[in-house]
Amino acid sequence: MRILHLEASPGWGGQEMRILSEAEGMRERGHTVIFVVMHGAELGKQARAKNFVVYECNFHKPGWFITLPKLVWYCTKHKIDVVNTHSSLDAWIGGIAARIAGKKIVRTRHLSTAVKPGWNSRLVYGKLADFVVTTCAGIIGPIAQQSGKPTKLFRSIATGINPDKIRAAEPFRAGFQPTDFLVGTACFMRSWKGIDDLLYAANLLRHVPDLKWLII
Repeated sequence: MRILHLEASPGWGGQEMRILSEAEGMRERGHTVIFVVMHGAELGKQARAKNFVVYECNFHKPGWFITLPKLVWYCTKHKIDVVNTHSSLDAWIGGIAARIAGKKIVRTRHLSTAVKPGWNSRLVYGKLADFVVTTCAGIIGPIAQQSGKPTKLFRSIATGINPDKIRAAEPFRAGFQPTDFLVGTACFMRSWKGIDDLLYAANLLRHVPDLKWLII
């Protein structure tokens, strides 16, 4: 199978790390994976370092009249079987390009936040996706209802870890007691990730002596 990943995000966080890890896993299983990313995106740099074919485009709407034919051409040139979209901008233009090129579309939803109701979700998750992958099972129902797509065309696949990359935690636990119970989060700081709720809970439970809170 030949897979084309589209990612409009220029940053480097959990979403982009997951995309690259999945691409490596698919390549190890004999599939061909190609990337189209935003100009200067960190995902493109990381993918090139791992010897993937990477193209750069402008996914912003003013550049669509140039990007759209490019995406159609990439689909044809590389005989793509599946186009995998990941963010809002690339889901729109990538979905349209895949439809023009006659390719199947997988839309991956990396966020657990609600999607915009109405024609937006009906088009992106309904018409511009043949199958939807989420990282959270709880949002399948709402998206299915809003898009009109049956739940059998959804699947939740949680983001995994590579246990071979887990390192000893002794340096991390320096300064803590063996009896301390650590609670926290390791993430890129985003407003919707509940950091404020974590801090509120930490304040409520600050009287518990062995309970320690971390934000990484």
